Amino acid sequence: MAGETAILRCALYYADKLSWCVIPIPHGRKEARIRWRKYQWTRPDRDQVRKWFASDDANVAVVLGPVSEGLACRDFDVSESYVAWAKAHPELAKLLPTVKTARGYHLYFLASIEGIRKFADGELRGSRCYCMLPPSVHPDGPKYEWIIRPIAENLIVVDPELAGFVPNRGLVTEKPEQWGAPRKRCQLK
Repeated sequence: MAGETAILRCALYYADKLSWCVIPIPHGRKEARIRWRKYQWTRPDRDQVRKWFASDDANVAVVLGPVSEGLACRDFDVSESYVAWAKAHPELAKLLPTVKTARGYHLYFLASIEGIRKFADGELRGSRCYCMLPPSVHPDGPKYEWIIRPIAENLIVVDPELAGFVPNRGLVTEKPEQWGAPRKRCQLK
C-alpha cells in the first residue's frame, strides 16, 4: 500500500498472516517502547499496529508464547554452535524460519516453553519473552535478516530436546518476568 513503511509492512505480515503479537522497539535499543505486559496475552488490533509502525524509526519484536500461536525461539549467540547444530539436524535447518542476527541466529518454531533457558551459546525463549524480528536494526548496527522466511508451512511443533536445542551442559534457567498466571486463550483486541 502507498505510504506504508517497510517496517509497517513487515509488522502487518507478522500480525495478519502469521497471527504473531508484535510490539515496537526503539532503534538502537532492545527494550520495548511500550508497556508490553498486556501483550503477553492479548494481541494489539490492526489500528494499533499501524500507529506503532507508521514511521521507520521503530524496530519490531514478536511476543513469544500462546499469544503468538505457541511461538518459541532458539537463539544461537555463537555462530559456530548454530553451524554445528545445522550439520547435526539438516532437515530442521532447511525448514525452520531462521534469522541472521548481529551475533548469530534465531530459529523459530512452535513449542510450549516458559520463560528463558540460558545456555553457554545462547538461549531458548518461550512465553512472556520477546525477540527482535527483521528488518529491525540491532543496537550494534547490523540488520536482522531472514535466511528462511516464516510461512504457515514451516512453523511446526518441535520438541526442543529432540531437535538438539538443549545442550547437555551449560544450562542455566532464568524465570520470566512474572505478571500473573497466563491465560489459557489469547484474544485479539
